[in-house]
Order: sequence, then C-alpha cells, then structure tokens
Amino acid sequence: MAVVGSAVDDSSAALKGVVEGAGEDCTGFGTFLAGIVAARPQPDSGLVGVAPEARVLSVPVTDDWGGADAD
Repeated sequence: MAVVGSAVDDSSAALKGVVEGAGEDCTGFGTFLAGIVAARPQPDSGLVGVAPEARVLSVPVTDDWGGADAD
C-alpha cells in the first residue's frame, strides 16, 4: 500500500518495520493514514489497522508545512 501525503513516521510501535521510505512527517497526516491501514496489534490495545499484514510505501509529496500544489 502506498501513502501519498506528508510522509510516514515509523517510530510508532504499531508501524515499526512496516514502512519503506519512512521519514519525518511534518503534519502527521501520512502517519495517521498508514496507521488506519496497516497498524499492527499491540499488547493492551484494541486498535489495529484494517489490513494489519500490509506493507507501506511512504511517498511524501508535501512541503515542510504540509502544503502541496499541482506541480
């Protein structure tokens, strides 16, 4: 699964080792999307992504403030 957005930060335990091309996510949006899709189950947490076996490819397309344009 590819996340096109503000990058994906894999420092969360639920995304550790799942993200290719991880980096600093300036707004948290890309990391949020990746978690909805691919978050792995964690002890003492009822939260899990809709496809927890998925791998994530981070494709950052925004600037340092989360802005994007047609270019």
